[in-house]
Amino acid sequence: MLERLAARCAEEPPARPLEVFAVDPYEAGAGRIWRTDQSPWFLMNTPAQEVTMFSGPADDGPHRPGAGPTLGEWWAEEDPAGAEPEGYAPRAVYGRYLTYVMARIEETLPPWLTVHRVPARVICADRAREGDGPDAGAHRLRLDRGDVLTVDRLVLATGHPLTELDAEQRAWQRFAKEHSTPARPVKYVAGGSASEMPLAEIPAGASVGILGMGLTFYDILTELTLGRGGTFTEGEEGLLYLPSGKEPRILAGSRGGVPLLTRGANQKGPEHRYRARLFTPERMAALRAGGAPLDFERTVLPWLLAEVNLVLLATRIRHAHGPEAAEEFTERGVALLDGRSDPRPRLLERLAAGHRIDARPLTGLDALARPFAGRRFGSSAEYHKVLTEWLRADRTPSGAAVPRASVPEAAGARARAASPVPHADAHRAAPATGPLARGAAPLPPGDAGQEAGRHLRRHGDADDHRPRRARDGDPAPPVQVTRGTGDPTDPTDSPPL
Repeated sequence: MLERLAARCAEEPPARPLEVFAVDPYEAGAGRIWRTDQSPWFLMNTPAQEVTMFSGPADDGPHRPGAGPTLGEWWAEEDPAGAEPEGYAPRAVYGRYLTYVMARIEETLPPWLTVHRVPARVICADRAREGDGPDAGAHRLRLDRGDVLTVDRLVLATGHPLTELDAEQRAWQRFAKEHSTPARPVKYVAGGSASEMPLAEIPAGASVGILGMGLTFYDILTELTLGRGGTFTEGEEGLLYLPSGKEPRILAGSRGGVPLLTRGANQKGPEHRYRARLFTPERMAALRAGGAPLDFERTVLPWLLAEVNLVLLATRIRHAHGPEAAEEFTERGVALLDGRSDPRPRLLERLAAGHRIDARPLTGLDALARPFAGRRFGSSAEYHKVLTEWLRADRTPSGAAVPRASVPEAAGARARAASPVPHADAHRAAPATGPLARGAAPLPPGDAGQEAGRHLRRHGDADDHRPRRARDGDPAPPVQVTRGTGDPTDPTDSPPL
């Protein structure tokens, strides 16, 4: 908002001078989520070259509102040796980019625009009524430092709020409090940004239950492993994770029973826009014109899946036969489905089959979210074997050799699992789709843990790898129940932990 306002004011002076008050109790520009002092292990979920805060590309002049670098370009200039413009930048790096953008805005403001940084929090906002004198219609913002700021226009750029605990979260909190003892403390950590969770307070060897295996799960897992000195090394069968001995024991589960899959290499420029061909506003408006409320699964979802399958199959064709063949398929597919009321997936499948590719389309979303729904496994080892194969297949391009699974990238949580968290919801979070929340043995620190880790990574979970019961005299590690949410910048299936 501020960058675009400054760019427009530079192009055309406003009717009267403007003052902008940027109210933020955290770092100006970066804010709370992108603050620059957070762990470097917390990554963005959008490639750096696709992100920009400038409304126009950089030119031969100085960086300013309307003309500035993308995050990837700025990162490459700022850190030539360490930057990965086509990769995923640490959130702290993006915070420094936002700080840079804020500084460039302030340093290049036209004389009729002034920006004031206000390091405070708005605790109450109301609007002056008619008859309140010269302030009638103005917004009054009460700040936590005691004063009131009066403005003509108000923009709420609240970002990701700190929410109150819901009923289920309060139940987890009560459970932790009621079952915590000095000898075996139990702590509940509510979901939110991983950078705000007290992960550094979790001691080595503690049992950590994580409910949800989305983006925040990976943040937590990485911080508790690589962030504690664990390393990857090349092994005979792929990457091996070598524990530092400072890691806790991690138990993970989710409603789907599987971790969020890897993101495909699909980098685009910051100006990329996809124009829908089948799932269009015009088609949805025509469906609504009937008057009756739309049934999402019966009326809307089929067209959404048709759009996804159009792109999926065209991509496969482009990889096999080039862009011209993919474009021809797309145009024929649109023509085939355009006049139909039911865009059945098999229609595009038959059309794509003539290009001698894998023509199987997606037939629904449930199979993606819960691939093992309805299946039963005889043991944790059997489930983990199937899960590992599923994860390897996801990482394998069509026709390529299957790589070995790496830990903790794909299955680290289960390779370091501890005994289940003693609460009924822990088992609900890892349903009958698989005994993920009941499975593998914890890895002890030191040489024994390294050897156990190598065995698990090379051969999958052996039948005798079950949670070890504490021996008499063993110290009882604290239990941490962590509830994670999706990444602040890109919500996904990562339920609270």
